[in-house]
Amino acid sequence: MIKYIDFIKSETAKRYKIDNNPKTRAIIENILHTLKSMDDIIKNVFDNKKIIITSGFRCFFLNKVIKGSSNSQHKKGQAIDFSISGLSPKEICDKIQKSFYSYDQLILCKNFVHISFNSLSILERKENLIKTSKGYIKVNSF
Repeated sequence: MIKYIDFIKSETAKRYKIDNNPKTRAIIENILHTLKSMDDIIKNVFDNKKIIITSGFRCFFLNKVIKGSSNSQHKKGQAIDFSISGLSPKEICDKIQKSFYSYDQLILCKNFVHISFNSLSILERKENLIKTSKGYIKVNSF
């Protein structure tokens, strides 16, 4: 189970003395939805394997410091970057894509996976992307 505190903690925020706590009820609700969605996937797709969170919630200032996208879903509490010991990012993406779980975006990155959710599942795009040095490539499968 992913802890709320682990989703909002950031070494970068700590280093720069940035308060990375969410400020609105909507963001907190998004975070809770993201955590529940990830917990379901980790439990049912990955047999409760331990995940390593590389990025969860990012406040506006933290996102700016790390040069995140201006429209990043991390700022809304809707995205998580993670890895799982013993599995490559491609293996993780394959398993999630083949599961019945809904998501907004699933992005295969070199060293981690990015997944985002929308609390209104009807709005989820189930978009699959691969991040390259030149940008993102939309794919049907990994």
